[in-house]
Amino acid sequence: MVLAGAFLPVQGAVNAQLAQGLGHPLSAAVFSAIVTTVGLLINLAIVRPPIPAMARLAEIPWWMFLAGGFAGSYALFMFVVGAPILGAGVLIAALLAGQLVAGVALNHYGALGLPQHSFGPGRAIGLALLAAGVIYGAQVLAFCRSRQRPQTNLRRDCSDLKGPCLRGRAG
Repeated sequence: MVLAGAFLPVQGAVNAQLAQGLGHPLSAAVFSAIVTTVGLLINLAIVRPPIPAMARLAEIPWWMFLAGGFAGSYALFMFVVGAPILGAGVLIAALLAGQLVAGVALNHYGALGLPQHSFGPGRAIGLALLAAGVIYGAQVLAFCRSRQRPQTNLRRDCSDLKGPCLRGRAG
C-alpha cells in the first residue's frame, strides 16, 4: 500500500506533463484510463478469478457498476488538472483530506456496507490537523507564486524558486 501511495505523485507529475504535451488535461486523463484498463486486463489474465454467474450479477444494484468508475474518472481528471497547479505535495494532501473526510463520514454512518465507527474527538483532531496542513501548504504555494515571474506554460509550481522562495519567506 505504501508503494501504491508513492506512485500517486509520480502519476500526477507524469500525467501533468502528458497534458501539457497533448494540450489538455482531459486528453491525458483518457490516455491514463486506457493504460489503466489494459493493466487491469493483464492482471485479470494472470490472476484468473472465477467468472460470476449472471444470476449473481443481477442481484447487484445497477448503480454499483457505475459509481466506482465515475468516481475514479473524476478523481483521475482532477488529479491531472490539480498536479501542475498545486504541485505534488499539496495535491496529495488535499486528496488525502478528501479521502479521510469521506471515509470518516461513511464509517460514522456505516454507509455502503462499511463497518460503523462513530466520529469522536480523536478523529476530529486528526481531520483538523490534516486540514491545517493542506491550508498551510496552499498558503506557502500562494506565497511562492506571488514571488514568481509569470509563466506561459501549464507548469505553475515553485520548483524553480527553491532558494529564493524560501529565503523570501524567512526574511
